[in-house]
Amino acid sequence: MSERATSPAVFDRILTLCGEAGFAPNIVSTATVSSGVIALVEAGDGIAIVPEGSRFLGPGDVHFVPLQGAATTVDLVIAWPSLRISGAHRSFLTLARKFRADNIVNSA
Repeated sequence: MSERATSPAVFDRILTLCGEAGFAPNIVSTATVSSGVIALVEAGDGIAIVPEGSRFLGPGDVHFVPLQGAATTVDLVIAWPSLRISGAHRSFLTLARKFRADNIVNSA
């Protein structure tokens, strides 16, 4: 599992999901980054819940299974330097705002 100090939102969300499923994880090892968590799994330290993109970091002998359900999400934000915004920044922000607006409308 990732250390809480490194990613408190993910750490807390995983504990909440486990609690909602009726168990408390036995955390024996933590790492500062997903690749470190995967290395712990590969070494036999147990299993882990990691962000979906981490599957691209794993070796062939570590299996990744997606968790199902809307409750498995973690809120993310976009950060950018407000005093130095380029054309690429503006384009990305426009696209992100449109995606967010479309999803708010479609989920209502």
